Amino acid sequence: MIKIENIEKSYIGQKVLFDINLEFDEGGLYCLIGESGSGKTTIMKLINRLITPTNGKIFINDKDISTLNPVKLRRSIGYVIQKVGLFPHMTVGQNIEVVLDLLKVDKVKRKEKALELLELVEIEKNYYNKYPCELSGGQQQRIGIARALSTDPEILLMDEPFSALDPITRENLQDELLDLQRKLKKTIIFVTHDMDEAIKLSDKIAIIKDGKVIQFDSPEEILKNPADDFVEYFIGKDRLWKTPELFLVKDIMKKKFPKVLPDMSISKAFEKMKQHDKEFVFVVEEQKLVGGISKDILFQQGSSSQIKVKDIMIKDLLTLNKNENLLDALTKMEQSKNKIVAVVDESSNIKGMVTPTALLNVIYEIKPESGDINELS
Repeated sequence: MIKIENIEKSYIGQKVLFDINLEFDEGGLYCLIGESGSGKTTIMKLINRLITPTNGKIFINDKDISTLNPVKLRRSIGYVIQKVGLFPHMTVGQNIEVVLDLLKVDKVKRKEKALELLELVEIEKNYYNKYPCELSGGQQQRIGIARALSTDPEILLMDEPFSALDPITRENLQDELLDLQRKLKKTIIFVTHDMDEAIKLSDKIAIIKDGKVIQFDSPEEILKNPADDFVEYFIGKDRLWKTPELFLVKDIMKKKFPKVLPDMSISKAFEKMKQHDKEFVFVVEEQKLVGGISKDILFQQGSSSQIKVKDIMIKDLLTLNKNENLLDALTKMEQSKNKIVAVVDESSNIKGMVTPTALLNVIYEIKPESGDINELS
């Protein structure tokens, strides 16, 4: 829906943006994040033609915005800023209706729309006739969002809208924004300097440094595979524990591990355990998980060649789906007597296993082993 193509921006011969290329799909929520002065707000201002690029083009719905009337363009894009920008001499209703008034929308319809938006942003309708000074910071910010939505724009630009608010109000407004996005499916571009906020809100994050896009990807991919040392520093070493739900089992599972057949004798099973130095192995038949067996169980049976693995294996095992998250893995590992959990698909085909070592690999940023599951021997 929005395409930024080879954009550069200079002021008095000093370049502040370098070859910016970004695409924002319809209905997504995107964050621009970086240190102060990195170029985040400049990109935002370019999108609604508050400033013009030195080089490059920006397209909205395949239309070059340089060919569009800038006033009409800005009225078609919602804009929310950090300090809200409510007019103090106007009531809440008048503030929400200001663009509709400029568009000469009928007064009755303007009020209907304002009341509808008050309900949408969870402000009581009796606030319609109040003035901004009578509202809290969080309420003012909600009114700013309502005003930005008054013309039902396809695009909503938000420039650090919650940064001046206290942590509790800020978190509540983040939740409300996500709820609004689920209802309205706007294309939202959100500038922030807070990585926690970006991860919570975004479908994709653009990390910007010194006027350049260093990485543009999903929060999950940025957390798992930072593009360079700056991104790694910016997201923070302890980010995993702040957002463990973003790490999936498939990212930490071990794909190579020993396993035994149900018809294998316990002596052969014991030899395989000894060979791989394992205390517990899974029992697999035609790639399907059918059970598990521990060295302790094998010891209890002695060296009988008549007893098969299937006769003594544990059948009820905790399992994980590859798309469950790290919190699920930790919970199930706590419940598992053997401290390892099999990863299976919907057909009970085994895809890997999660071990305490695999979790430590993630914690210490060591990639777990990769590769296909061994063929049964």
